[in-house]
Amino acid sequence: MAEKGLDSYSVQEKKETSYVFPLSDDEKAKKRIQVHKFKGKILFDIRELYCKDDEWLPGKKGISLRVEDFKKLKELMPLVEEAIVALGGNLDDDSE
Repeated sequence: MAEKGLDSYSVQEKKETSYVFPLSDDEKAKKRIQVHKFKGKILFDIRELYCKDDEWLPGKKGISLRVEDFKKLKELMPLVEEAIVALGGNLDDDSE
């Protein structure tokens, strides 16, 4: 499967561009990652969305991270992956 470019994830919201990435190949999946601006700050959201009038809207379930938090998350990901494997998880395929 070919990688999509960033523009294919671009969404216009209130005159601002944001980027929305589904966490599944299923188009109807509710969990999404969104990178957007709010009150002048860039935020990274992992959130469950809901569909209303053919538009995906953010739900209450989720978390918003500032860029500083996202940097720390990236730094911790190798340890998180190691912990998943240590607990018996398999990161090499789609199984859990």
